[in-house]
Amino acid sequence: MRKLAFAIIALFCIYTPVSAQFDPQFSQNFNCTSMLNPSMMSLDGNAKALALYRNQWMGLEGNPQTFFAEIYAPFTFGQNRHVFGLKFMNDQIGLFTNNSVELQYAFKKKLWGGELSLGAELGGLFIGFDGTGVVIPDKGDYHVQPGEDKVIPTGKDNSGFGFDLTLGASYSDESKYLGVSCLHLTGPSASISDYAEVKLRPLIYVVGGYNVTFPTSPLQLKPSVCFKSDFASWQLDANFILQCNKIYGGVSYRYQDAVVLILGVRNFKKMDIGLSYDITTSKLITVSSGSLELFASYSFSLEFEKKKKYKSIRIL
Repeated sequence: MRKLAFAIIALFCIYTPVSAQFDPQFSQNFNCTSMLNPSMMSLDGNAKALALYRNQWMGLEGNPQTFFAEIYAPFTFGQNRHVFGLKFMNDQIGLFTNNSVELQYAFKKKLWGGELSLGAELGGLFIGFDGTGVVIPDKGDYHVQPGEDKVIPTGKDNSGFGFDLTLGASYSDESKYLGVSCLHLTGPSASISDYAEVKLRPLIYVVGGYNVTFPTSPLQLKPSVCFKSDFASWQLDANFILQCNKIYGGVSYRYQDAVVLILGVRNFKKMDIGLSYDITTSKLITVSSGSLELFASYSFSLEFEKKKKYKSIRIL
Protein backbone atom coordinates (compact mmCIF):
# COMPACT_ATOMS: atom_id res chain seq x y z
CA MET A 1 0.00 0.00 0.00
CA ARG A 2 2.80 2.42 0.85
CA LYS A 3 4.53 1.74 -2.49
CA LEU A 4 1.24 2.42 -4.22
CA ALA A 5 0.75 5.65 -2.31
CA PHE A 6 4.17 6.96 -3.27
CA ALA A 7 3.65 5.95 -6.89
CA ILE A 8 0.42 7.93 -6.97
CA ILE A 9 2.11 10.93 -5.34
CA ALA A 10 4.97 10.73 -7.83
CA LEU A 11 2.67 10.66 -10.85
CA PHE A 12 0.58 13.47 -9.38
CA CYS A 13 3.67 15.63 -9.08
CA ILE A 14 4.49 15.15 -12.76
CA TYR A 15 1.28 16.81 -13.95
CA THR A 16 0.81 19.32 -11.18
CA PRO A 17 2.95 22.49 -10.90
CA VAL A 18 5.48 21.52 -8.22
CA SER A 19 5.10 23.68 -5.11
CA ALA A 20 7.35 24.62 -2.21
CA GLN A 21 7.09 21.11 -0.82
CA PHE A 22 9.30 19.85 -3.66
CA ASP A 23 12.27 21.60 -2.03
CA PRO A 24 13.55 19.78 1.05
CA GLN A 25 12.98 21.38 4.42
CA PHE A 26 15.62 21.67 7.14
CA SER A 27 15.01 22.11 10.84
CA GLN A 28 18.48 23.55 11.47
CA ASN A 29 17.96 26.37 8.97
CA PHE A 30 19.67 28.78 11.42
CA ASN A 31 22.90 26.76 11.02
CA CYS A 32 23.00 26.90 7.23
CA THR A 33 21.37 30.13 6.06
CA SER A 34 23.74 30.19 3.07
CA MET A 35 21.91 27.13 1.77
CA LEU A 36 18.80 29.28 1.38
CA ASN A 37 20.45 32.58 0.49
CA PRO A 38 23.87 32.91 -1.22
CA SER A 39 24.34 36.42 0.19
CA MET A 40 24.55 34.89 3.68
CA MET A 41 27.77 33.02 3.08
CA SER A 42 30.57 33.90 5.52
CA LEU A 43 28.49 35.94 7.98
CA ASP A 44 31.25 35.40 10.55
CA GLY A 45 34.02 36.36 8.11
CA ASN A 46 35.46 32.84 7.81
CA ALA A 47 35.72 30.26 5.08
CA LYS A 48 33.62 27.20 5.85
CA ALA A 49 32.85 23.66 4.75
CA LEU A 50 29.51 22.28 5.94
CA ALA A 51 27.28 19.27 5.46
CA LEU A 52 23.80 18.26 6.55
CA TYR A 53 21.86 15.01 6.37
CA ARG A 54 18.10 14.73 6.96
CA ASN A 55 16.01 11.57 7.27
CA GLN A 56 12.41 12.77 7.18
CA TRP A 57 9.37 10.82 8.38
CA MET A 58 11.40 7.78 9.40
CA GLY A 59 9.57 4.47 9.12
CA LEU A 60 7.59 5.55 6.07
CA GLU A 61 8.62 3.62 2.97
CA GLY A 62 10.06 5.92 0.33
CA ASN A 63 10.44 8.75 2.87
CA PRO A 64 12.46 11.86 1.91
CA GLN A 65 16.20 11.65 2.56
CA THR A 66 18.43 14.63 1.82
CA PHE A 67 22.18 15.26 1.83
CA PHE A 68 23.53 18.78 1.44
CA ALA A 69 27.15 19.98 1.25
CA GLU A 70 28.68 23.41 0.72
CA ILE A 71 32.09 25.06 0.78
CA TYR A 72 32.86 28.77 0.47
CA ALA A 73 35.72 31.18 1.01
CA PRO A 74 35.85 35.01 1.33
CA PHE A 75 38.45 37.27 -0.27
CA THR A 76 39.03 40.97 0.42
CA PHE A 77 39.62 43.40 -2.42
CA GLY A 78 39.90 47.02 -1.33
CA GLN A 79 37.18 47.86 1.19
CA ASN A 80 34.79 45.09 0.14
CA ARG A 81 34.59 41.33 0.58
CA HIS A 82 33.81 38.80 -2.12
CA VAL A 83 32.73 35.25 -1.30
CA PHE A 84 32.84 32.33 -3.73
CA GLY A 85 31.13 29.04 -2.99
CA LEU A 86 30.05 25.67 -4.37
CA LYS A 87 26.88 23.86 -3.26
CA PHE A 88 25.68 20.30 -3.84
CA MET A 89 22.43 18.58 -2.86
CA ASN A 90 21.01 15.10 -3.25
CA ASP A 91 17.34 14.65 -2.37
CA GLN A 92 15.40 11.41 -2.69
CA ILE A 93 11.66 11.05 -2.15
CA GLY A 94 9.67 8.08 -3.30
CA LEU A 95 10.48 7.41 -6.95
CA PHE A 96 12.08 10.85 -7.45
CA THR A 97 15.74 11.86 -7.19
CA ASN A 98 16.68 15.53 -7.21
CA ASN A 99 20.36 16.46 -7.56
CA SER A 100 21.68 20.00 -7.87
CA VAL A 101 25.12 21.57 -8.31
CA GLU A 102 25.40 25.36 -8.05
CA LEU A 103 28.08 28.04 -8.02
CA GLN A 104 27.63 30.83 -5.47
CA TYR A 105 28.86 34.42 -5.23
CA ALA A 106 28.31 37.20 -2.69
CA PHE A 107 29.40 40.84 -2.65
CA LYS A 108 29.73 42.35 0.83
CA LYS A 109 30.05 45.99 1.81
CA LYS A 110 30.35 47.54 5.28
CA LEU A 111 27.29 49.62 6.18
CA TRP A 112 25.80 51.05 9.40
CA GLY A 113 28.25 49.19 11.59
CA GLY A 114 27.44 45.88 9.91
CA GLU A 115 27.59 44.39 6.44
CA LEU A 116 25.24 44.56 3.46
CA SER A 117 25.46 41.61 1.09
CA LEU A 118 24.11 40.77 -2.36
CA GLY A 119 24.36 37.20 -3.65
CA ALA A 120 23.66 35.03 -6.67
CA GLU A 121 23.63 31.31 -7.33
CA LEU A 122 23.67 29.63 -10.74
CA GLY A 123 23.62 25.95 -11.52
CA GLY A 124 21.57 23.02 -12.65
CA LEU A 125 18.92 20.62 -11.41
CA PHE A 126 19.08 16.95 -12.36
CA ILE A 127 15.71 15.32 -11.69
CA GLY A 128 15.23 11.59 -12.08
CA PHE A 129 12.31 9.17 -11.83
CA ASP A 130 12.53 5.39 -11.28
CA GLY A 131 9.70 3.96 -13.38
CA THR A 132 10.46 0.41 -12.25
CA GLY A 133 8.96 1.26 -8.85
CA VAL A 134 5.52 2.21 -10.19
CA VAL A 135 2.79 0.01 -8.73
CA ILE A 136 -0.73 -0.01 -10.22
CA PRO A 137 -3.57 -1.86 -8.43
CA ASP A 138 -5.21 -4.80 -10.17
CA LYS A 139 -8.64 -3.63 -9.12
CA GLY A 140 -10.38 -0.36 -9.90
CA ASP A 141 -11.16 1.67 -12.99
CA TYR A 142 -7.55 1.88 -14.14
CA HIS A 143 -6.34 -1.52 -15.39
CA VAL A 144 -3.41 -0.50 -17.62
CA GLN A 145 -0.15 -2.07 -16.48
CA PRO A 146 3.22 -0.25 -16.33
CA GLY A 147 4.68 0.04 -19.81
CA GLU A 148 1.29 0.10 -21.53
CA ASP A 149 0.59 3.76 -20.72
CA LYS A 150 3.00 6.15 -22.50
CA VAL A 151 2.31 8.84 -19.91
CA ILE A 152 3.92 6.79 -17.12
CA PRO A 153 7.74 6.76 -17.42
CA THR A 154 9.20 3.24 -17.52
CA GLY A 155 12.71 2.01 -16.85
CA LYS A 156 15.08 3.03 -14.07
CA ASP A 157 16.88 5.97 -15.67
CA ASN A 158 14.35 8.67 -16.52
CA SER A 159 16.04 12.02 -15.96
CA GLY A 160 15.99 15.63 -17.06
CA PHE A 161 18.04 18.79 -16.57
CA GLY A 162 17.07 22.41 -15.94
CA PHE A 163 19.05 25.63 -15.31
CA ASP A 164 18.42 27.29 -11.96
CA LEU A 165 19.03 30.80 -10.63
CA THR A 166 18.80 32.20 -7.11
CA LEU A 167 19.21 35.82 -5.99
CA GLY A 168 19.45 37.06 -2.41
CA ALA A 169 20.18 40.07 -0.22
CA SER A 170 20.97 40.32 3.49
CA TYR A 171 22.21 42.55 6.27
CA SER A 172 24.04 41.41 9.39
CA ASP A 173 26.01 42.74 12.35
CA GLU A 174 27.23 41.30 15.64
CA SER A 175 23.75 40.89 17.11
CA LYS A 176 21.33 40.25 14.23
CA TYR A 177 20.82 39.15 10.64
CA LEU A 178 18.05 39.44 8.07
CA GLY A 179 17.93 37.94 4.61
CA VAL A 180 15.55 37.68 1.65
CA SER A 181 16.06 35.37 -1.31
CA CYS A 182 14.20 33.96 -4.28
CA LEU A 183 14.99 30.43 -5.49
CA HIS A 184 14.14 28.98 -8.93
CA LEU A 185 13.85 32.40 -10.59
CA THR A 186 14.16 30.77 -14.00
CA GLY A 187 11.23 28.45 -13.25
CA PRO A 188 13.39 25.45 -14.18
CA SER A 189 11.72 22.45 -15.77
CA ALA A 190 13.09 18.98 -16.42
CA SER A 191 11.59 16.52 -18.89
CA ILE A 192 11.92 12.99 -17.49
CA SER A 193 10.25 11.41 -20.52
CA ASP A 194 8.56 12.39 -23.78
CA TYR A 195 5.29 12.89 -21.89
CA ALA A 196 6.29 13.89 -18.36
CA GLU A 197 7.84 17.11 -17.07
CA VAL A 198 8.67 18.47 -13.62
CA LYS A 199 8.49 22.26 -13.29
CA LEU A 200 9.50 24.29 -10.24
CA ARG A 201 7.90 27.57 -9.27
CA PRO A 202 9.88 30.47 -7.71
CA LEU A 203 10.25 30.13 -3.95
CA ILE A 204 10.69 33.06 -1.54
CA TYR A 205 12.68 32.73 1.70
CA VAL A 206 12.85 35.26 4.53
CA VAL A 207 15.19 34.44 7.43
CA GLY A 208 16.12 36.51 10.45
CA GLY A 209 17.69 36.11 13.86
CA TYR A 210 18.79 38.05 16.93
CA ASN A 211 21.43 37.39 19.58
CA VAL A 212 20.40 38.41 23.13
CA THR A 213 23.29 38.58 25.61
CA PHE A 214 23.23 38.98 29.40
CA PRO A 215 25.93 41.19 31.01
CA THR A 216 26.88 38.90 33.92
CA SER A 217 26.02 35.52 32.39
CA PRO A 218 27.53 33.24 29.73
CA LEU A 219 24.00 32.52 28.47
CA GLN A 220 22.89 33.77 25.08
CA LEU A 221 19.34 33.60 23.73
CA LYS A 222 19.17 33.23 19.95
CA PRO A 223 15.64 33.38 18.51
CA SER A 224 15.26 33.10 14.74
CA VAL A 225 12.60 32.56 12.08
CA CYS A 226 12.50 31.01 8.62
CA PHE A 227 9.56 31.77 6.32
CA LYS A 228 9.08 30.34 2.84
CA SER A 229 6.35 30.60 0.23
CA ASP A 230 5.75 29.74 -3.41
CA PHE A 231 2.82 32.21 -3.48
CA ALA A 232 0.39 29.29 -3.32
CA SER A 233 1.36 27.91 0.10
CA TRP A 234 3.64 28.95 2.95
CA GLN A 235 5.54 27.56 5.90
CA LEU A 236 7.02 29.16 9.04
CA ASP A 237 9.69 27.89 11.43
CA ALA A 238 10.21 29.66 14.77
CA ASN A 239 13.46 28.68 16.54
CA PHE A 240 14.41 29.37 20.16
CA ILE A 241 18.04 28.50 20.98
CA LEU A 242 19.77 28.97 24.35
CA GLN A 243 23.57 28.80 24.31
CA CYS A 244 25.95 28.51 27.31
CA ASN A 245 29.58 28.89 26.30
CA LYS A 246 29.97 26.33 23.48
CA ILE A 247 26.91 24.18 24.19
CA TYR A 248 23.47 25.06 22.83
CA GLY A 249 20.02 23.56 22.90
CA GLY A 250 16.49 24.59 22.16
CA VAL A 251 13.19 23.98 20.51
CA SER A 252 11.61 24.91 17.18
CA TYR A 253 8.05 24.89 15.93
CA ARG A 254 7.09 24.38 12.30
CA TYR A 255 3.52 25.52 11.71
CA GLN A 256 1.10 22.58 11.44
CA ASP A 257 3.97 20.13 10.94
CA ALA A 258 6.36 19.47 13.83
CA VAL A 259 7.93 20.38 17.14
CA VAL A 260 11.72 20.11 16.92
CA LEU A 261 14.22 19.33 19.70
CA ILE A 262 17.72 20.73 19.06
CA LEU A 263 21.13 20.10 20.66
CA GLY A 264 24.64 21.06 19.54
CA VAL A 265 28.09 22.44 20.18
CA ARG A 266 29.81 25.45 18.59
CA ASN A 267 33.48 26.23 17.95
CA PHE A 268 34.74 22.86 19.12
CA LYS A 269 38.17 22.77 17.48
CA LYS A 270 36.73 25.04 14.77
CA MET A 271 33.77 22.71 14.29
CA ASP A 272 30.04 23.20 14.81
CA ILE A 273 27.94 20.06 15.31
CA GLY A 274 24.16 19.95 15.57
CA LEU A 275 21.49 17.30 16.06
CA SER A 276 17.74 17.76 15.78
CA TYR A 277 14.70 15.51 16.04
CA ASP A 278 11.28 16.42 14.65
CA ILE A 279 8.21 15.24 16.56
CA THR A 280 5.55 15.16 13.87
CA THR A 281 2.29 16.94 14.77
CA SER A 282 0.44 16.27 11.51
CA LYS A 283 -1.47 13.10 10.57
CA LEU A 284 1.81 11.58 9.41
CA ILE A 285 2.56 10.81 13.05
CA THR A 286 0.50 7.62 12.61
CA VAL A 287 2.88 6.22 9.97
CA SER A 288 6.27 7.72 10.86
CA SER A 289 8.55 8.00 13.90
CA GLY A 290 9.63 11.57 13.28
CA SER A 291 12.57 13.11 11.44
CA LEU A 292 16.29 13.13 12.28
CA GLU A 293 18.81 15.71 11.13
CA LEU A 294 22.60 15.88 11.53
CA PHE A 295 24.70 18.99 10.84
CA ALA A 296 28.46 19.60 10.88
CA SER A 297 30.69 22.45 9.72
CA TYR A 298 34.38 23.35 9.85
CA SER A 299 35.61 26.96 9.79
CA PHE A 300 38.99 28.03 8.47
CA SER A 301 40.76 31.15 7.30
CA LEU A 302 42.44 31.77 3.96
CA GLU A 303 44.10 35.03 5.01
CA PHE A 304 47.87 34.97 4.97
CA GLU A 305 50.23 37.25 6.84
CA LYS A 306 52.21 39.56 4.62
CA LYS A 307 55.91 38.90 4.76
CA LYS A 308 57.91 41.76 6.19
CA LYS A 309 60.33 43.39 3.77
CA TYR A 310 63.77 44.46 4.93
CA LYS A 311 66.06 46.86 3.13
CA SER A 312 69.63 45.80 2.49
CA ILE A 313 72.07 47.22 5.04
CA ARG A 314 74.13 48.41 2.12
CA ILE A 315 71.57 51.05 1.22
CA LEU A 316 70.53 52.11 4.74
